[in-house]
Amino acid sequence: MTASAILTNKGALSLGEFLVWSSLGRTKALEEIAAGRLHAVKVGRRLLIPVEAAQAWLAAQPRAAFVASEEASQGRASLRH
Repeated sequence: MTASAILTNKGALSLGEFLVWSSLGRTKALEEIAAGRLHAVKVGRRLLIPVEAAQAWLAAQPRAAFVASEEASQGRASLRH
């Protein structure tokens, strides 16, 4: 299943679906939830992430900026965090 297909007709994502969609690891996703940066709800034993919360989390992430450097002029781009 593709990442975009996961969001189609869904109100919430399971943790596993969110991991596929976001390409995060389980530990990092749980850290984001624990820190309050990603909203999640418990339904019984399941952890669900509302689709709107997943999209808001992604939109709130800092953008990667390419750095002009000697490497870039040689055809290799580098990222600044």
